[in-house]
Amino acid sequence: MLHIVTDSGADLSANQKKDLPIHIAPLRIVLGNEHFDEENAITPEAFYQKMTSSSDYPTTSQASAGDFAKIYRKIAALWR
Repeated sequence: MLHIVTDSGADLSANQKKDLPIHIAPLRIVLGNEHFDEENAITPEAFYQKMTSSSDYPTTSQASAGDFAKIYRKIAALWR
């Protein structure tokens, strides 16, 4: 079976993720000392509220090599 690996920048809908063998590595948003990703999500409203109350600019970070390695190990285990 074919598996697709991407990062969350692909912006797939929940329906697309549910119906296809897609594995997604999380992109991260950093604002001050807080880190947000798929597991530690933040709503757009909360994000903008934090931006207006902080002097820090938000930054982003790509998915780590470790995130991708974890996904590939999971897929490899399916073939054993």
